[in-house]
Order: sequence, then structure tokens, then C-alpha cells
Amino acid sequence: MARLGGIQRRLQSCVNRGGLKRLEKKLQGDLNNILKKEELMWYQRSRAKWLKDGDRNTRYYHLKTVNRRRRNNVIMLKNESGQWVDDVVQLQNLATDFYKKLFADNQINRQWHNTSVTYPMLDTLMMNKLAAPICVEEVKKAVFSMHPWKAPGPDGFPARFYQKSWEIVGETVYKFVENVWQNPSAISDVNKTDICLIPKIDKPEYVTQFRPISLCNTNYKIVSKVIVERLKECVASLISPYQTGFVPGRNIHENIVVAKEMAHTMHSMKGRKGAFAIKVDLSKAYDKLSWEFIWKVLTEIQFPETLINVIMHSITSVTTNVKWNGTRSEFFRPWPGIRQGDPISPYLFVLCMDKLSHIILQAVEEGKWKGIRAGRQGPMISHL
Repeated sequence: MARLGGIQRRLQSCVNRGGLKRLEKKLQGDLNNILKKEELMWYQRSRAKWLKDGDRNTRYYHLKTVNRRRRNNVIMLKNESGQWVDDVVQLQNLATDFYKKLFADNQINRQWHNTSVTYPMLDTLMMNKLAAPICVEEVKKAVFSMHPWKAPGPDGFPARFYQKSWEIVGETVYKFVENVWQNPSAISDVNKTDICLIPKIDKPEYVTQFRPISLCNTNYKIVSKVIVERLKECVASLISPYQTGFVPGRNIHENIVVAKEMAHTMHSMKGRKGAFAIKVDLSKAYDKLSWEFIWKVLTEIQFPETLINVIMHSITSVTTNVKWNGTRSEFFRPWPGIRQGDPISPYLFVLCMDKLSHIILQAVEEGKWKGIRAGRQGPMISHL
């Protein structure tokens, strides 16, 4: 900027301005490029959801970044004994030890329930689509469907890098995904994750009051996105109508309306017999989902073996660390669970939770569980 200012001052007194004009134009272009890069840098750091056009001084993004870091920065927490801890190293160890225990295999004997109610059979056309070789178009679609500036994983590359450089890196990315499809264990090379802790409340006091979000490497997320795009085509036909969340073509608000109607019906009941509802809250639902259970669900659905292998290697080969106030802890290998932040996780979760629907529906068939109707001609609702 100082050089540009000097040239502009000389232009005011110089007669032969041709060379200076060209140099001024070049320096002005360089300055604009630098300012644009600075704006994008602060935009990425701010995690803002929209661009504020024309705000080249970056004040908006800088304030967003400062506020976000101030909210997420933790200076003290209580340990399991209720004592305050404010030492930086002890705080990081407190968080890391908590998640090491949470993700440890506790050797619980999980019984598999064989039910008469099961997942619908997929037709031959759908099975062929799921088992089809990887093509360049679906990899490119996965890359460009990603938010360009979402927080990157340990490799530091946001999706924007792959989108902007697709003509250069596209073939390499495609070959990587194709290799993973042929050799699923290759996914472990990029399957590293930062656990970023987001406060659930304004003034958290315990580690349990943070939401762990997994920041996966973008090249891993590309593989996960390819899997998701294939699952999207069949998941609606596999999941029972009682589940409305994370299913394409359905809306979670549908179940909210039904639940409200059921509650009104129960309040309006007269006579000796009444009814009651049970609300079940699953604590750490993603973190405790058994890998063996996931494999059994995928096998019962009869997904192609190649797809099952890619999915299982994707969720079992991960190594992770806790990113505490911007500093990474040591990497460790979690045993059960799926990650919040992995594109495939919501779909695996609803497929596994539908097994609970199968158990309830079988209990209804056997007369062990009875639902209620909102009206005489209405459907019997046993669960949502």
C-alpha cells in the first residue's frame, strides 16, 4: 500500500505517466486480490452463514470470529468431584479422558432380537445402483454439494479447495474414492477427526454440557457423501412411516402434530381404562451405537457386500482427538459409536433405530403392546 501511495503521488507531478499508470494498475490489482483473500480468510474463521458484500474492511467477519472464539473458549470447569479446574493442561486432560471413557468399549452384552417384522426387500434395480462402480460424476456431485467453508478436519483443507481446484485435483480425488470402493481399508489413511466441543448452554460447568462435533477430513467426507447419495435413493422405502426425521420426503413436524393429537385424545378419554405415553431420551445416542449392531442391520437389509464393507471401514477405522481451545490433544481410537459431523451418521442412526420399531410392531402383533386411535376410524398408533 505504501508503494502504491508513492506512485499515486508521483503521478500528480510527473509528465510522462504511461509507465507509472501501468504499474499503478498492476499494484491496485494485487491489492484487491490481497484484500479479497483477507476477506475470505476472516469469513472462513467467522463461520458466518452468509457473505456481507462490499464489507472489505473485514470488520463484520472479525467481530464474528472474536465472538465465536470468546463463546467457545473455556477457562475453567468442574471435574467429577465438583472441584474447579483452571490449569490449561489439566482442562485438556479432563476433556480428553472424558471422551476416551465415553468411546471405550464397555463390553455390554447386546442381545440381537430376531423379529418377524423386518426391513422391506430392495428390488434388483436398486441393488444394482447401490453396487455400481464409482463414476466421476457422482464424486464431483458429492464435492460440490458440500458447504465450501465449513470447518475443516486435521488436514486443514475446506471443501472450497477441492471445488476451486477441481480441474486440477478432480481426477486424483476420483481415483482415491474408486480405490476406497475396491479396497475399503484405504479409508483409514484419511480417517482422522478433530472433536470440537460446542457449549450447549451459556455458562457450562461440566464437560457433559458440551456437544462434541467431529470435524472430518474433507477427502473422507467426499467418500461419506458418495455413500449418502446412494442411500438417499432407498432409505425412504426401508424406514417405517413411524420415523420422519432424516428421511428424504418426510418432515419431523409430522410426528409432532401426531403426538399432539395423541396427547389430546388421552386427555379426553373417559371410563375406567386410560392410556399413557412414554418419552424416551437417548443419552449420547450416536456415541453408544454398537458397530456390531450396525453391521447386523446392514446385513439384514441385504445391502451389497461392497457397500457394507466401505461403510464399516469408514466408521471403525477412525482415530480422533479433542481440540481444546484450539489445541489438539493426542490421537486415540474410539471403539463404539458414530460421529456427529459425519454425513453418513444420521442415515445409519435411523436405519438402526428402525429395528426398535420392528420390536414394538411385533409386540403389537402378539398383543403385548397396545396403541391408541385418535378416532374410531383412525390408524392405531403404537409409537413415533
